[in-house]
Amino acid sequence: YPRAWATAGGRRRRAPALTVDQLRAMLATAGEDLRGLRDRTLLLLGYAMMARRSELAALDSTDLRTVPEGLEVFVAASKTDQDATGVTVAVPSGTHLLTCPVRTTIAYHRALTEAGAGQGPFLRSIDRHGRPLGSPGAAGRGKGRMSGAGINLIVKQLAEKAGLEG
Repeated sequence: YPRAWATAGGRRRRAPALTVDQLRAMLATAGEDLRGLRDRTLLLLGYAMMARRSELAALDSTDLRTVPEGLEVFVAASKTDQDATGVTVAVPSGTHLLTCPVRTTIAYHRALTEAGAGQGPFLRSIDRHGRPLGSPGAAGRGKGRMSGAGINLIVKQLAEKAGLEG
């Protein structure tokens, strides 16, 4: 059936690629607290790595390494890596502070560490008190790893706040 559908001209609807101006507009809508820093990190890291939301959700703190050129991010498994051998993605430093994935990611990791959640899942849910799940005193159970659906929801919310259509 899927092959017949594709042969008959069926196509999956794909979201249009995000432009740099749209990315900047979305980044500007994120707050200045830990949640806003996390949201900017997932946008910039996802954009720079051209990563799927499932790949971002699966990242652990130990998968990121600072190098002189920027960051090296180890993606353990992805949809296109059928053997699950993993791949290391180079993320170069940006020229502008607002759109630099390296400086934003480092600042987010530093904030996680200060909150007592520097190890384990990298992109975490944040409770209503601004504490990352898995940190001391956080409201919620588990380590707090975000899901791909949670990342998708954040991207949609930021796009809506920025007034982007589609």
